[in-house]
Formats: sequence, C-alpha cells, structure tokens
Amino acid sequence: MGTAILDGLIATGMDAGNITVSTKTAASAAKLVNRRTVKAFSIEESDSANSDAVENADVVIVAVKPAYVLETLAQLNPSKLKRQLW
Repeated sequence: MGTAILDGLIATGMDAGNITVSTKTAASAAKLVNRRTVKAFSIEESDSANSDAVENADVVIVAVKPAYVLETLAQLNPSKLKRQLW
C-alpha cells in the first residue's frame, strides 16, 4: 500500500528527492532508495526510523496495516512533530 502511494506521488510530479520513508527492513529501504531515489530509514537498522523519517516533513502519511497504526504512531518522537500535516 505504501509503495503504491509513493509511486502515485512521484507519478504526479513530486520530486522523489524530497520524499523520506521508513520501512521495516533494511532490504526494503535499500530497494526504495535504489528504484525511486527517495531517502529511506529502516526500523531493522534503527529504532528511531519512524521519528527520523518525519523529523523535517511537511506532510506525514502513515501507510501501514490498520493493526500497526497505533504502534507506529507510538514510535514517533513528539519533539520532532511540530508542524506536519497528517
């Protein structure tokens, strides 16, 4: 689901270089960096991946299965959430 949203954003002209994502695995992050030239963090490599991904974001899209929404949001560092559109 997240990759489809990502592809749609890029297809409409958003600069992939201005997109940051977080993924569960390092392999997924590497694939996104290599195929779509986005910046990517993985939870497998850093417990702060989700917080790092939203730190300078203007817009945050939480594209996870419904069962993981609360867990994902709980991983965000509130001090890094200042002005994002959700």
